[in-house]
Amino acid sequence: MHLSVHQASLLVHRLGERISHHRDVEVVLAPSMLALQPLSVEIDRRQFRLAAQDAFYKDEGPCTGEVSFAMLGDLVHYAIVGHSWRRLNAGDTLDVVRDKVQAAIRNDIEPIICIGETKHERDEGEARRVIHDQLTTALMNLTSKDIEKVVLTYEPVWAISTADGIIAKPHDAQEMIRYMRDQVKELYGERAAKAMRVLYGGSVNEHDVRSYLELPDCDGVLVGAASLNYHQFSEIVKVAHQLQTERKTMATAKKLIKVMDAVHPGDTPPTPSGRPVLVTNRPYMIQDPMLTPDAVIAGEEKSSGEAALQPSDFPQGAPLLTTDDKGIVSVPDQPAETPPEPAKKRVSPRKVPRTKRLSRTR
Repeated sequence: MHLSVHQASLLVHRLGERISHHRDVEVVLAPSMLALQPLSVEIDRRQFRLAAQDAFYKDEGPCTGEVSFAMLGDLVHYAIVGHSWRRLNAGDTLDVVRDKVQAAIRNDIEPIICIGETKHERDEGEARRVIHDQLTTALMNLTSKDIEKVVLTYEPVWAISTADGIIAKPHDAQEMIRYMRDQVKELYGERAAKAMRVLYGGSVNEHDVRSYLELPDCDGVLVGAASLNYHQFSEIVKVAHQLQTERKTMATAKKLIKVMDAVHPGDTPPTPSGRPVLVTNRPYMIQDPMLTPDAVIAGEEKSSGEAALQPSDFPQGAPLLTTDDKGIVSVPDQPAETPPEPAKKRVSPRKVPRTKRLSRTR
């Protein structure tokens, strides 16, 4: 419960100035209910998406003061459901959260379901039971198609700034997020579990967010107090984009290593910098100084910090490893091998038997 409509509009304007449009990072803003409609007109939908902080589970009826998911369908893409504050203070029981999730799905809104234990429950060893009960109830009666629209968030109540203020260690978050994904696997199968987006919803800032985003099973973060500061929030988005860029570079490097090792098998040599190594056994050229991996060229390690290599340094016809303006490596297309044409059979002209000349009998 922060910011007036004018203040929210000003915050979004400043965020728009500082946050670039990244296809690999989805930025979702969840303002107050009053600010949703004016911000839906103000924002660039390619840059931001909107989420509601809550909604009522009935589509219509004599429910004075409530706003239904059906009313929000034209404004938001997501809606937060089961936030810890509402579970503890606003009567959002397990059944109410279940009904809200179903109402969101019914109105084509993707629910961001918050799940987490209190400090007392954790100290008593009940964390996994609480997570299990909240998750299985929230996903009750959803089909395998419905589950594709769901986003889960591990929100340890004891680790958010409004509660005990204890910082959750990344390995603790990973343990519970992994447990949540395993529960989805039991309910809907391995494919659904891998596709499910699971966020971390404890207190994060621009300094520690990377340690959570690097977790194997964490797909993003639900930012709390830091989202009210446009400097902090824009830095968080920047860190997320940098990490995605590094992951793409690493994936491309692994792909290149796999391609080249298939042609020239060889072990990947270690590099003192700890950065990925492009094993080529054939000369490649690094064009972009922003490229982070080291490169092994003709068996010698070349650091991206050295002087730029020139095309004349390579044999004629050497393939070129290029990058885009963000330092993403492009794996050169491997020329497809043209199968040799089958030898043409020599076809001799068909011998036509001579017909006998029939004499006419008189």
